[in-house]
Amino acid sequence: MFIQRGRKQGYPDHARSMVFNPTGLTALLWELPFWFGAAIWTLLPTTKTPWLTLGDIPVNSRVILALLLAGCYSVFLLDVMFREKNLLLQRGFHKTEQSAWAYHLPMFTGFIFLYMSLSVTWSGMTERAAVAMLIALAGAGAAFILGYMMISKRSPEVIEGFLWRVTILLAGVGLLYSAESFFTLGLRTETFTGGEFGIARVKGPLFASSTGFFVLLPALGFGIQMTLRRRWGAVLIVFALILTILGSGSRAGVYLLGLYVLLLILSIRGKQRLVTGVVFLVLTATAGAFVFSNAQMERLLSTTSEGRSKTHEIAWQLIENRGVIENLFGPGYGAYWVWYLQEADYRDEIFRPWKNEFRGVSTPYGRMLYHPHSVFLALALELGAVGVLYYTSLWGVLLSLLRRSIRGVPFSAFSLAVVASGFGMFFDLFIFRDPPLNVFWWIYLFGALALSRG
Repeated sequence: MFIQRGRKQGYPDHARSMVFNPTGLTALLWELPFWFGAAIWTLLPTTKTPWLTLGDIPVNSRVILALLLAGCYSVFLLDVMFREKNLLLQRGFHKTEQSAWAYHLPMFTGFIFLYMSLSVTWSGMTERAAVAMLIALAGAGAAFILGYMMISKRSPEVIEGFLWRVTILLAGVGLLYSAESFFTLGLRTETFTGGEFGIARVKGPLFASSTGFFVLLPALGFGIQMTLRRRWGAVLIVFALILTILGSGSRAGVYLLGLYVLLLILSIRGKQRLVTGVVFLVLTATAGAFVFSNAQMERLLSTTSEGRSKTHEIAWQLIENRGVIENLFGPGYGAYWVWYLQEADYRDEIFRPWKNEFRGVSTPYGRMLYHPHSVFLALALELGAVGVLYYTSLWGVLLSLLRRSIRGVPFSAFSLAVVASGFGMFFDLFIFRDPPLNVFWWIYLFGALALSRG
């Protein structure tokens, strides 16, 4: 029912591939398990989310749900691969879509996850810590698989409709989280006691105030894309997403929003440039006036974070002063940042004032934060050149997407937002931490790769 045989323009006639049925009702039925998970991830309060124990390791049920959904959709992939087995014997198979559209990123990611899993054996962790980091890695892998499954083998029309629904969801929950911050609806268990931003920074079950931009930016880009295609209801979606990003008080989020606007204006031409500029100016000014009528802008003007800066400085010292073998292969996943247990074992103490000192990592060069706040540093310090090679391959995909978007491929406004969000990996530990959030980012990345090829 879900699968039919089709051919993409530009590929050999014999290179027909299985794609999911593009009819709307069938697509929605196929997506139903995902939407169930998305509802849990975006609406169920963190304090109400059950934690289960595997052995003696606490595991958030949100992560278990990601694992179950990834396993569920993997069955579909295995079925499609079995149906396509004859293509392996056909001449020109390497030119078919499934080996090209994702730039072999699934293969590279599968390799790095396998390497990380093996590296825990030489990382020097305790057995409990090693098991905990493997559980964290399984959650990260599930997020990647689920994001890929929701896009792979689907027609461009179905992908576009799916991404539009995802964007509407994120805009809706963004408005809900924002309303709680601005009007104190009583949906949160903790009480706002003040801070440098002046109001409770926007956050919710899906994302923290410092990480939401990672998925809100791609959603914003898709909303802009729909606006450029004269779907004027998307203007409200764009406004909601800008409001949420500004209300989060995230410096990285605001800076990358500015980067996205710059990329967008430089890449589009003619009347669209004027329309886009006016839309962004009006919506951003309106959202900014609303947010900063109560919030304080000083936080966004500061460009330094002492804890993160110190962590990055110490990490570079460790890299510079270790041996060649460790720089090539790394000391192992979790050799420095056993962040999963820091979060799982002491989750009830997250708001205690001493948390930052307790949840730290001691090194010969000083004390680092309990996780690196940087995907690059995590890969470079713990996995060495192997980790850097994977990071380079991931950024190769993003830069290729950037290059093609500047040339004016389909859905370029959306693709540029995905690229801009990718710079967030320099500011926080995305893709390996917080699987529900990462599911949405992988969906947008693979969606951009699929749609930009037409």
